[in-house]
Amino acid sequence: DALPIYELMDAKPLLNEYWFKELPWALLELGRQEEYLTAAEDAAQTPWVEAGVAVASRDFAKAAAIYEDCGAWGIEAIARLHAAEQLASEGQATRAEQELTKARGYFEAEGATPYLRRCDAVLAAAS
Repeated sequence: DALPIYELMDAKPLLNEYWFKELPWALLELGRQEEYLTAAEDAAQTPWVEAGVAVASRDFAKAAAIYEDCGAWGIEAIARLHAAEQLASEGQATRAEQELTKARGYFEAEGATPYLRRCDAVLAAAS
């Protein structure tokens, strides 16, 4: 049986491990990013934890840069898409387009149509 996410955090996972790179995204989606930030305070500080803290803090551009340095292109593209959505909502269309340009290449290469649609929606909203 899979361990529900609320029990996973009680188990005190080693956030610095690569396979937990998706955890801050899941907690953010659930509105529980504070749990990640609290756990990260005691975690070994690695790029994965640093990126996770950036995600949980909604600093998606910083997270994308860290993921890029790690060579984690898929999650980098997702972070860039989130950054673009955030920037577009703040009226920063030019910066949003810059983030989308970096993300789109990955999504196109992977045939990630749902993500490409989100990119198009951000562009339309920013125009």
